[in-house]
Amino acid sequence: MFTLKEIGEKIIRKVIELGASEAEFYGVKTKVIETEIASNTVNRIIEKEYTIFNVRCAIGKRVGSYTSEDIRVESLDDIAKKLISITRNSPEDKDWHGFARGYKRSRFVRIFDENISKLSYEDIIATVKNAIDTSVDSAIRSGADKASVTRGFLNISNGEIYLINHSFEEISDKATNVTLYYDVKSVKDSEEATFTAYITSRKFDRESIFKEAMNAGMLSVKFIGAKSLSSGKYDLLIMPKIMGVILSIALAPAFSALNIQQNRSPLKNKLGETIFSEDLNIYDDPYIEWGEGSRGFDDEGIPTSKKPVVEKGVFSNILYDNYTARKEGRESTGNGFKRNISSPPQPSFTNFYLVSSNAVKLDNLIKDIKQGIIVYNTIGYWMSNPVNGGVQATVTHGVYVENGEEKYPVKGMVIGGNIYKWLKEKLKGVSKEIESVEDIYSPAILVEKADVAGK
Repeated sequence: MFTLKEIGEKIIRKVIELGASEAEFYGVKTKVIETEIASNTVNRIIEKEYTIFNVRCAIGKRVGSYTSEDIRVESLDDIAKKLISITRNSPEDKDWHGFARGYKRSRFVRIFDENISKLSYEDIIATVKNAIDTSVDSAIRSGADKASVTRGFLNISNGEIYLINHSFEEISDKATNVTLYYDVKSVKDSEEATFTAYITSRKFDRESIFKEAMNAGMLSVKFIGAKSLSSGKYDLLIMPKIMGVILSIALAPAFSALNIQQNRSPLKNKLGETIFSEDLNIYDDPYIEWGEGSRGFDDEGIPTSKKPVVEKGVFSNILYDNYTARKEGRESTGNGFKRNISSPPQPSFTNFYLVSSNAVKLDNLIKDIKQGIIVYNTIGYWMSNPVNGGVQATVTHGVYVENGEEKYPVKGMVIGGNIYKWLKEKLKGVSKEIESVEDIYSPAILVEKADVAGK
């Protein structure tokens, strides 16, 4: 079986031989152990291995792309011929200025946990069972009559990526990933509620897994008996994880040069302007140890770097990939990443990191709420709009607060507003506590008098 290097070199040579003026290969090889969870037990554990690659080439200003999992020696020449045919029949791109050159790593970042390759099935099953027991025990100690982990999974992957271009510059990296996801259901006085344990990391960290398991068990009880509130304006204390997913949809895409160039960002022509509270800073940080978005180079082989995109409330940097940078006569900022292996790179964050210079403890933020809701989870946040910053979500797990005191659980209200107003004139406080959801690192945010549609 070919290595990624052998596949890449062979296909690059072939497409150049067939008439391409330039080419780029991006390959991924991954081993995944999937542990399926159902009804308080490990249902099954399976192991998969796969290799997939994408090769792009250009003939003048015509660009084509081909993705395949077929790595048989007799198939590679045919793949090269198909790619050339696709490219010749593609329309010209007047803004095309070539593939990225100058492959380089800015620094080595800890994203590969060597201990993962040493894990046995017994180790993994024991960890999952301990996590399940931790969640159930936490729920019972929090007042549930009974509790169970209904469904979910623990996926552990070990992979490598390899890039090579027509100049035979090459670069590669290895990374591991751990994702735990399962639902904890608690029952008390014939009423029930569910909360999800969810954690992702590059490292197999049992302590973090058990901490998340304990928290999910406790929170599954906290929301039993939840009811809706009347419509009105309420302070919203949006907890770090759910704030993170809202930021990922409503805000993060706005810093992309592609969205700015295509008029899909409210930040167009705003560079250097104050867009948020002067207490807020947002960083693109690829150097967080074990971070989901941590990398020494992007998907185009360009070195990454830590940089502020918002500094003391001021919009200070746009994120560029090679294409959008060359379109403006600039250099890439090392932010060219593929949404999936078949897609071309587009500008996006490595790790999005939001922090405040005036952050306070979460407990103090709760004390500041006169009439409001602590938002632990929502659905529908994906309907938020990065083109104008509009936020929309339905609260599934919340707690009503009055004069700094938590009163009772709530659900079913629709919260709305604008992320730019939330982080500027409506910003009432930011927590010191920061949590990550994949590549988004966010504190809790206290928003003043947000619109809430209830019963």
